[in-house]
Amino acid sequence: MIKKLHIKNFQSHKDSVLELTAGLNVITGTSDSGKSAIIRAVELVRTNRPRGTSYIRQGSKGGTSVEVTTDLGTACRKRSGTTNQYLVDGEELNAVGADVPAKVLDVLLLDDINIHNQLDSHFMLLESPGKVAKVLQQACRMENAEEAIASVVSSARSMKTRRDVQGEKLHADEETLKGFFDTENFSVLCDKYDVLMEQKEKTTTALGGLLDIIRDIKDCESKITDNAVPEIEDICCEIEGLVVDLDGNEDKAEGLLSVVSQLGGIDKAIGDVGDVVDVSGIADKLEALDERRCVNEDGIKEIQNIVGSINDIDSNTTSLKACLIELRAEESELLSQIDACPLCEGAIVDDDMKDTIIKNYGDL
Repeated sequence: MIKKLHIKNFQSHKDSVLELTAGLNVITGTSDSGKSAIIRAVELVRTNRPRGTSYIRQGSKGGTSVEVTTDLGTACRKRSGTTNQYLVDGEELNAVGADVPAKVLDVLLLDDINIHNQLDSHFMLLESPGKVAKVLQQACRMENAEEAIASVVSSARSMKTRRDVQGEKLHADEETLKGFFDTENFSVLCDKYDVLMEQKEKTTTALGGLLDIIRDIKDCESKITDNAVPEIEDICCEIEGLVVDLDGNEDKAEGLLSVVSQLGGIDKAIGDVGDVVDVSGIADKLEALDERRCVNEDGIKEIQNIVGSINDIDSNTTSLKACLIELRAEESELLSQIDACPLCEGAIVDDDMKDTIIKNYGDL
């Protein structure tokens, strides 16, 4: 309860002190003597209204000061041109905007229900039942219980709504499960599951193999350098060229066999002259390679080697032919100088006989 009011420079009050006693206190006076200003002064402390400085007493040198003393302490509101603050039991509290510090409200313990102005309607007689109930709850400090009950009722409604939703979902799930546990459908689903698991295992195995291949490729790429391995495109072009050459050399190979056969005859004819390559062995090789040409991947390389050997043979054959020609010339020269037949050692009597011997000597 309010025990004392000290109002200074507030409207018509220059410096007023009111001592209140327990029970009913009545303030009387003529009009404009400051009775309503007392209530407005208490409201200034309780609500920090009105704003501004219009309530400061005219002609006063100091600012306004309203001090309210209750059973719980003293709250004071001071306002001037340079001062704007609250004090609680002497402790300064700066007023911020329109807010009232909580310590001030704790000391006053006043609410709207405790203030009744001159022109207000009769207390609670003309109010609605709901407003009266609310006022009584505040007076009995039952508003917290009411808020708790309202919160419980709201939570109960929310839980009921969630329960209904979950119930509908549960019913739908039960209907779905009934379809799954049908014997025929369940068997089909199990078969599909087994097939999917088998496909998964195959895919996993294939993926593992692909990963191994990728690792091998990366290892090969890391080992390949510009100087170590030729470009793959060049190799492919070279292989294609070799295949084309191989197809085109089929007829040439047959021709080579014929040439080798002829070289065999040459080898027989010039067996006594110089160091001659064994042509018959090469012919055997060519025949063997010709049989393996279609199935042996290395045939191309060996044919190339043989072609090189044949070129060497051709070169040797050319030189041998030249040598034969020289030998024939020497032989003819020697025969032209002889006086007796090389076979019967008979004397040559005339030139016709010598020509006949020289002409037929090679055939003999």
